[in-house]
Amino acid sequence: MSTLEQLYSQASKRAAENSLTYAGAFSPAEVLAIFLSVLITGQVAQDGETNWLEGAQLLAVYIILGIVFYFLPDVPATVRP
Repeated sequence: MSTLEQLYSQASKRAAENSLTYAGAFSPAEVLAIFLSVLITGQVAQDGETNWLEGAQLLAVYIILGIVFYFLPDVPATVRP
């Protein structure tokens, strides 16, 4: 086995070990919130103008996200070595 193959094998093993212990930095709800925020903001900024309906959409998303995060259970942060 060449040196390059050995290095690749070692790196693959480390990546597999780390993927089992990685807890993730964001919850799925947080990722969804960011995705929706970017989607709605992109829609509002697309034409360079705004109106009351677009403002209402932004407020609705903000209120929905507030309600969702209020009712989400508290998940304690875990630190893994």
